[in-house]
Amino acid sequence: MCTLAHRSLNFNLAVLSCESFGGRSCAMCLLFFCSLVVFGQDVVFVWFFLKNLGDCRCAVLTLVSFRSHRTMVKAVAVLNSSEGVSGTIFFTQEGDCPTTVTGNLSGLKPGLHGFHVHALGDTTNGCMSTGPHFNPVGKEHGAPEDENRHAGDLGNVTVGDDGTATFTIIDKQIPLTGPHSIIGRAVVVHGDPDDLGKGNLSIFPFKAYVLTDDIVVCADE
Repeated sequence: MCTLAHRSLNFNLAVLSCESFGGRSCAMCLLFFCSLVVFGQDVVFVWFFLKNLGDCRCAVLTLVSFRSHRTMVKAVAVLNSSEGVSGTIFFTQEGDCPTTVTGNLSGLKPGLHGFHVHALGDTTNGCMSTGPHFNPVGKEHGAPEDENRHAGDLGNVTVGDDGTATFTIIDKQIPLTGPHSIIGRAVVVHGDPDDLGKGNLSIFPFKAYVLTDDIVVCADE
């Protein structure tokens, strides 16, 4: 468990692990205030640092390295802000299987919120510098189930009347490893709905979260 406090935000990094299936011994170390779990020769390095970008507050969770023929990579970022936006988003990938993303968000306006992987992990200009949707093979904007879609097109998450959202996404186009890895890029929950490529909405206000590079969490209220 790694816990850091910064101004009005408290971030807890709860799961840092690389699980191999060889049954080898485990050693524990401490690095940058966070746990490093070593299973034999299979290593996942994760550390945590904070950014304050004007009205956009970010925590960065960085995957440094790992190696295994069959590795389960897990990470979780928890955000508690004084503005009332909070949530937890988990990322899991086993080997070259699809990535599973599960999230619980609160403090957002009811309705649909566009959810995408963006091309850049750059947060120097806050949430607005993360670039276009991640699109490594040059396809068009679409829905998650469309054959012709950006790799980063993950559709919408639905926020209820109580301001909360719970979602699970399983997608093979957002791996955590390999040449099209989303590590180093941004995952964004927008303030408005995604038109799924069927309308003329191309830019959405950033509202709640960014995950990058790192996996960045950003609250912009």
